Amino acid sequence: MTTAIVRTDPAHVVSALLDKTRTGKLKWEAAQQEDTFHVNIGGHTYLRVFLVKSQLRNAMGDIEVHTVPTLNMLDEKGRVIWSVDSRLVSEIRELHRQAQNRADRVDERISVLLDTLARM
Repeated sequence: MTTAIVRTDPAHVVSALLDKTRTGKLKWEAAQQEDTFHVNIGGHTYLRVFLVKSQLRNAMGDIEVHTVPTLNMLDEKGRVIWSVDSRLVSEIRELHRQAQNRADRVDERISVLLDTLARM
């Protein structure tokens, strides 16, 4: 039996999502916003993974862009009811990458590209 502590541990949740994404059980889709992907699980759980971007000047005065992958759970009205980012759970970066690959069918497209190149 899963305890409440394990179920609410963000790392546990992200690990389970990553596992189901890798095995193709979650059907991530691209959202209108750049670098944003969403999935509906069981008709009642809506998740969104996206990149929060910020620009900072480094000691040399150059602008550096930082990205923080973030995972949100939304309620039926689209309000964020739970959120975690890669500063707390580093695996969210991999979840974002896997969601993007699934939504954009990257593996399929690379396979087609390689087949085409092999026939040239």
